[in-house]
Amino acid sequence: MASILSRAGFPFLRRRHINDLGRRVRAWRMVRQYDRAVRHGAPYGELVQLLPAPERPVPLWVQLRAITRFGDTRQWPKAGLHWCLPGDWDLELTQKRWSIHRPVTEADKETLKWRIHDTVRAMFIHGRPYTETSQYEAMVAAVITSPPEPDWGCRTVGEVHAYFEKLRSTFTSMKQHGYLAHWERQPDVNPLDYDELPLFILRDGSLCQGNAANHRVKIAELLGIQWVSATLRKVHPQWALALCHRYQRPPGVALHLWFRDNPALSISRPVDHHRRALINGIPEVGSL
Repeated sequence: MASILSRAGFPFLRRRHINDLGRRVRAWRMVRQYDRAVRHGAPYGELVQLLPAPERPVPLWVQLRAITRFGDTRQWPKAGLHWCLPGDWDLELTQKRWSIHRPVTEADKETLKWRIHDTVRAMFIHGRPYTETSQYEAMVAAVITSPPEPDWGCRTVGEVHAYFEKLRSTFTSMKQHGYLAHWERQPDVNPLDYDELPLFILRDGSLCQGNAANHRVKIAELLGIQWVSATLRKVHPQWALALCHRYQRPPGVALHLWFRDNPALSISRPVDHHRRALINGIPEVGSL
């Protein structure tokens, strides 16, 4: 279909555009269905199931200390165009988020993302070369045996080195300028392409980090930065339903009211008095 449209004088219309168009049509139908259910006074439980996700990820700022869990979203079920993600993923497929000041133990090596934690500590607390980190060793082994490396996408050893050099640059930039959101670094970027911390709301209302910005968030914590940028992705339906009963409003409105009342969330950049604070003993990147 894309090739036919191209020959007809629409070279810009490719498979992604066609898929986006189909997605928008489905989303429009879901919005109509949800609005109709709200007008007819459907029960809150039904409205939660029908609640469509926003057309674009919701950009916001979140207090770093309020993010208490993390998980590998590749292992979670998919919710498609629905905003609520049902199931026990929040109980079975998330882990407690560690403080960057906590050393990695042998038991931790059986858990998710321990290498990320260990890399940031090794490079920016202990001043070790990145070539001595377990993450570097694992990435090089992966690109040699079966590229691309599955977690970070590197295809060659050179790309692995470039990856870690970019990590050092991120530390330097954050140390000088604080935590910059993707929309601040690249104002013209499409919101659908925001490379931000994906935020999920669990059934008890706690905040969970998904699969992105892992190193950046650890570096921010190390530098004493209090607020980081994120995009809100999914909400557990049990929390959405609890908010409906709390505010006596449909889930879309109830979630909005909760965002407004939650001191750990902000739509605009908050004043971060510690955005450039440094932890004593952190070496300069140039000395690594």
